[in-house]
Amino acid sequence: MGDTQIGFLTFLFSLPGIFAGFLAGTSIFKKAGYVRSLGAAFVFMAVPLLFIVYTKSLTVLYVAQFVFGLGRGISYSILMLLVVKSVPESRKATAMGFFQATYALGMFAGPYLTGLISQNFSLVVSYLIMFFVCLAVAISIFIFARKAQWK
Repeated sequence: MGDTQIGFLTFLFSLPGIFAGFLAGTSIFKKAGYVRSLGAAFVFMAVPLLFIVYTKSLTVLYVAQFVFGLGRGISYSILMLLVVKSVPESRKATAMGFFQATYALGMFAGPYLTGLISQNFSLVVSYLIMFFVCLAVAISIFIFARKAQWK
């Protein structure tokens, strides 16, 4: 794969996240329900992982990156929105700091663990684990968050 294709894959991953950030400020997620939207976002991240693992088509990879980026953008936007909405004004800065610190830990731990799994098993195994984690999170959201205040 050439530099141009890798750059385009990065673009297709990043672009939908930008639009999801704009949508978070509108009533779209509120109308659909934060729980449904967040669960759908994790499904949007899970499904493309299977395509990324098993495709040999660059076009399929482009679509998978776009859908995964959309899921990531939606989930990040909704989670940040829920953090801001769920705490009193006096604690918003602390809550955002905690959110960002937790996100940063994930940004470190995710690639590190993926590297370990890939070295000891294969890249396919690491992607399948990510698929099952995203799917488990989506299912957990749909099951356990029904009674949440932020439906």
